[in-house]
Amino acid sequence: MHPRLFILLAASLAAVVLTLPSTFAAEPKRASTEAKHTPNAAEAVISAYMGAIRVGDWQKAGKLLHPEALAEMRQVFVALTAADPTGQAAKQLFNLGDGESLETLPPADVYARFMSALVSQTDGLKDLLASTQVETLGAVSESGGLSHVVYRLTRTATGQPPTIQVEVLTVKKAGAEWRSMVPPDVAGILASIRSSLAQREAMMQQQQQAEPFPQLDLAPEAPPRP
Repeated sequence: MHPRLFILLAASLAAVVLTLPSTFAAEPKRASTEAKHTPNAAEAVISAYMGAIRVGDWQKAGKLLHPEALAEMRQVFVALTAADPTGQAAKQLFNLGDGESLETLPPADVYARFMSALVSQTDGLKDLLASTQVETLGAVSESGGLSHVVYRLTRTATGQPPTIQVEVLTVKKAGAEWRSMVPPDVAGILASIRSSLAQREAMMQQQQQAEPFPQLDLAPEAPPRP
């Protein structure tokens, strides 16, 4: 596959981010007398992560992700770049230099480089993310160091009114610290990559399994000699 197609793929994946808020109408202003929720330690991770992406600090955002989430992303990104034997996709999507590989980069760097490339190549995405406002609403704890955080996300695309989305994001203990599992926007991007790679693999298998139509020998047989 031509490496340029990977750049187009990365740009098209931003539609997952750009269109998510569009189905939610602006929320009416709440009464000023309403009690404001105080986030706990698990919920605070969401605010910190969203604050990092708002200013484009992808290194900080990556360090707020759980190691399991980063490992899942690396696995998908390695599969994506492996589909381009020229190595150009890895360089263009992850700015890999000589001697670097996705397998040897720190996990947070893999995420940071991909998101930086995605934002720089997608019109309007940087401004959309910069408009991000988040308010945590509460959390439900679960055994195994898990907590499911409910939060209200507000974003404003250029020329459009603010839109609201209520989401749930799982956070998990990494040692003594809470870290975010794969956020919904990124989960949508990973799903798109997996789907594209699966379709490509299916097409390649069909091409390999297709057998050429056997050639028929239609030449008339020579008449028998007397």
